[in-house]
Amino acid sequence: MLERRGTRFLSNVENMQFLDHDAKIVMAIETGGMYARLIENGFDEDFGALLVHIKGQPARSTRRMIKKLNKKLNLL
Repeated sequence: MLERRGTRFLSNVENMQFLDHDAKIVMAIETGGMYARLIENGFDEDFGALLVHIKGQPARSTRRMIKKLNKKLNLL
C-alpha cells in the first residue's frame, strides 16, 4: 500500500537512493484540483501510482526526479 504523504524534491536528485516500493506507474499532474481528486478517489492505491503534482511548469529538479523514477524503478 502506498503512503499518502508529500515531500519536496531536492535540487540535486542525482545521488538520491530509492527504498522498496510497490508502485507501477509515476504520473505527473499539472493542477492541484486534479491531484486532490485522484487522491480522494483512491487512484494511487487502485493503480499503484506515484502521483507528482507539478504545479504548471515543473522545476528542473521535479523533471529530473520523474525521469529518475522512470529509469531506476522501471516505472511507466
